[in-house]
Amino acid sequence: MEAISSVNKRLEKWLKQAEEILGGLEKAQQLSEWKFIQAELKGAEEIGFDDSSWEETKGNAGWSPAAGTFWQRRELVFPPYIEGISLKGSKVDSIIMAPSGIEIFLDGKSLTKYDYWADMRSHNLTIIERIEPSRKYLLALRFPKGDGLGGCEKKLRIQALDEMAFELSTVMQEINFVQKVLLEKEENLEEDFLRVVEALNVEALEKRDWPKILSSLKKAEKALTLFQSRAKEYEVYLVGHSHIDMNWLWPMGDTIDICLRDFDTVNKLMKEYPSLHFSQSQAAVYEIVRKKDPSLFNEVKERIKEKRWEPTSSTWVEGDLNMAAGEALVRQLLYGKAYTRKILGANPRVCWEPDTFGHPVSYPQVLAKAGIKYYYFMRCGKKLPIFWWEAPDGSRVLAFNSIYNGEITAKNVVSIATEIARDYAIKSSMYLFGVGDHGGGPTRRDILTKMELDKRPALPNLIFSSSEDFYDEALKEKIDYPVVKEELNPIFEGCYTTHSDIKKANREGENLLLTAEALATLASLYGYSYPHSSLKEAWEKVCFNQFHDIFDGSAIHSSYEYSGKLAQEVKESTERIIENSLNFLSSHIKTEGKNKKALPLIVFNQLGWLRDDLVAIEMPQKAFSSFHLIDQKDNLVSFQIEQKKLVFMADKVPAFGYKIYWMVEGKKTPFSEAKLSINKAGKMESTDYLLQVEPSTGVITRLYDKKAQKEIFRPSSLMEGNPDTYVIDKASNLLRLFKETPHSMSSWVIGNIEKVVNLSNGCQIKIEEKGPVRVILGINRSFNESRIEQKIILYRDLERIDFATKIDWQEKGSQKEGIPMLRVFFHLNFSSPEATFEIPFGHIKRPALGEEMPALRWIDVSQADYGVSLINDSKYGHQVQGNSMSLTLLRSPYEPDALPDVGIHRIGYAIYPHRGRWKKDKTIRKSAEFNQPLLAQWQKVQGGNLPSSFGLLNLEQSNLVVSGLKKTENDKGIILRFYEVEGKKTTATLVSSLPLTSCIETNLLEEKERNNLSLIGEKVEIEILPFEIKTLLLLR
Repeated sequence: MEAISSVNKRLEKWLKQAEEILGGLEKAQQLSEWKFIQAELKGAEEIGFDDSSWEETKGNAGWSPAAGTFWQRRELVFPPYIEGISLKGSKVDSIIMAPSGIEIFLDGKSLTKYDYWADMRSHNLTIIERIEPSRKYLLALRFPKGDGLGGCEKKLRIQALDEMAFELSTVMQEINFVQKVLLEKEENLEEDFLRVVEALNVEALEKRDWPKILSSLKKAEKALTLFQSRAKEYEVYLVGHSHIDMNWLWPMGDTIDICLRDFDTVNKLMKEYPSLHFSQSQAAVYEIVRKKDPSLFNEVKERIKEKRWEPTSSTWVEGDLNMAAGEALVRQLLYGKAYTRKILGANPRVCWEPDTFGHPVSYPQVLAKAGIKYYYFMRCGKKLPIFWWEAPDGSRVLAFNSIYNGEITAKNVVSIATEIARDYAIKSSMYLFGVGDHGGGPTRRDILTKMELDKRPALPNLIFSSSEDFYDEALKEKIDYPVVKEELNPIFEGCYTTHSDIKKANREGENLLLTAEALATLASLYGYSYPHSSLKEAWEKVCFNQFHDIFDGSAIHSSYEYSGKLAQEVKESTERIIENSLNFLSSHIKTEGKNKKALPLIVFNQLGWLRDDLVAIEMPQKAFSSFHLIDQKDNLVSFQIEQKKLVFMADKVPAFGYKIYWMVEGKKTPFSEAKLSINKAGKMESTDYLLQVEPSTGVITRLYDKKAQKEIFRPSSLMEGNPDTYVIDKASNLLRLFKETPHSMSSWVIGNIEKVVNLSNGCQIKIEEKGPVRVILGINRSFNESRIEQKIILYRDLERIDFATKIDWQEKGSQKEGIPMLRVFFHLNFSSPEATFEIPFGHIKRPALGEEMPALRWIDVSQADYGVSLINDSKYGHQVQGNSMSLTLLRSPYEPDALPDVGIHRIGYAIYPHRGRWKKDKTIRKSAEFNQPLLAQWQKVQGGNLPSSFGLLNLEQSNLVVSGLKKTENDKGIILRFYEVEGKKTTATLVSSLPLTSCIETNLLEEKERNNLSLIGEKVEIEILPFEIKTLLLLR
């Protein structure tokens, strides 16, 4: 026992000394002390330049590039020895990572210059060929003015120190692995371990006697060979990767250069080192290379055939997952996997999302139904390296959570192998390496390090590998990994709002594409040529813009110029498809009514359920001077004309179909007991609601549900019975301007709030519309240099209340002033409220604690007998705190884009009060209707082969929500997708208006999954599990 105790003390002392030496070597190569100034200067790189007035820092100085050019200078003086190691004649490399451009000078001479991201891990920059101890060198760094991020990681790599650190740290990690893994498993190995410890020379370490240190390390290595066979049973799968951010801190041209550079570099390294494997994600990256360098692309395809290059390109790009609609997530996989299969000849089973900012709990089902078994990610983990991630329907993927952009070192591979062995009792682990963000990939240094570590006896077996090989092996060793049944959120909550233009463009693009697909599908049933290629191209552009750094508002200004161009192309293309589809359908519809002189108006419903909704259409050129509106049963329809638009409520428009109304000459007024009223004092009233706006502040002080006899909003009166007195902080539709303190990562993170201002002064209200269909109250307010024009819209026959908001936003963030942010608040009158948020293909309940959280088109706050849904047309950041629900409208961070949101914004949101706890199906449908209004088209009187009213299908169950209708990619049938929303096992009944030959259940890739479903006439019954997404192939 005494001998063991003595050995343990000896080892402890040796490890302590080794840590001290390694720490000293690391510190000696850090560059922490600098002089700096933010100014445009000439000659600041010169040795004789006077920098006596510059500030000094001992850390990493932060700055905003938008504020101007930034300079740093310092002297480099190398002593003869560091930790006993001679520096004379040693080479010095500079390892610098500057996110937004840099020029590096040594002794006044420019060594290199980057306009954008600079990362010297992927290629060494030698600044000194041979050190001359005690000589003074001057290192100067110039960072350009412009968009981007301030900050710079800087250190030196001194060859002499690097070599000694490698030898010492490698033996140290071998000892750690033996101690923490092998000895924990087999106690009878202690005697062999004593021999290792006996070989260690503590005194040599203390005296920094390197000849003796190296000699003792060799002896220890020899003793460690006793553990070699056991150590090599453990395997670390080394997966090389290049993380390529699309247009983050650089323009598209630079992204193209990155893709070409990395593919070429890795291809050459593979030729030089046949054991090297590489994994590359994002089908869009491959397509860039295919178009720009076909020869290189063909060589890469050869590497893929050799099973050395793994395409992890199951998605088009590594897109944001919290803000993309469910159908958009499907297209990412549909087009990503189709490209990888057809063009690259591979079928990825892993979804690659290393840097994505959060992950919705519904995503495992989306992945599983697209043939994905495995998931790799870094952010928002649960401190579990490996786990089953399970969706509410029970679908699972095996997830691996780790850093990306790693470097191969003994410490890194031992760390992951030890963690996995300790926590899971398995012998396989995975480590991702390669320079990334601005690309880079595996480095020669990584490869050579791995080759050197292979020679060491007591390290795990290191294998250049694909990621899927690791996952497959992990499942062979073990199945019962921990199960996580929750979302992996949140992070970077500012990204849900920053750069409102890209958010608006995304929602608009998704809505237009879903509308175009549905209408083109309907038209194709009667001979219209379905525009497959145009729709696919438009979806790929939307998917590209969903890349996480772009969609999340954290890219530079030029990135959004490019993405704005893509979004405009999507808008023009889809609007053209919609117009062509409507024209084709209209030309085939029989529009003859009883009155041959009546003007037919066809109303189209692009959604998958029977629908009552508003129609607003330009008056026809040949409109009657007086007229009335009738439906197909000759019922009079109420309407009003506002700004040369006919406005009326269409009722019972069939799913994926249409119905006709007629404008008939002569005035007739329909009788209706339902009435609307509005007055100059801000009172608005319908059959359902009484709403009061306080005229001087523009806030809502009361919303009363007349039928339910319910005060919906929190009472804000100070004196009972005196509505003229109220607390504005308790009012609703309250616009509040927040000021965040200046902070780094301002686009990503919502910082500390130092000031809140209620935008309640100087409001003006006016009646803008007053008719039998709707009444509109206009509210105008100004603050600072900004202006808000808002319209509150109350309908006779719609249960929701709309807020159409135009904002001229001139609030600018800066490093000096902080970040302005605008939110709108509604204060509800509930007890024990429950908060629910829409996520792709579903919803999630979250604690009402005031955290900024992502949601798609709606959130809901309900108590047992009543609730309110807040719906939007382009926003994603929400808060619920107790009875308060808010929507974040705008933010103005100052980096990496200095002016991300300045300009005109048109924002729509609505509240939908409802009786009972959250009516899941109705809220979802109301939000879809708000985002995709009914379409209408005037048509001439004509005969036709299509009836005056038609709906393609009917899905009877209210807990099933249709998400999409399209032609199959192979043009052989129709795809219908829907999902269950109440958590109930359901027998769905689908009734088609057209003859069907078969109905087949497919996965999300439109591949047959089950036998043909039983058809009874045009009716089919389908079993659907709680929260399941179902995709059907309908064949005629």
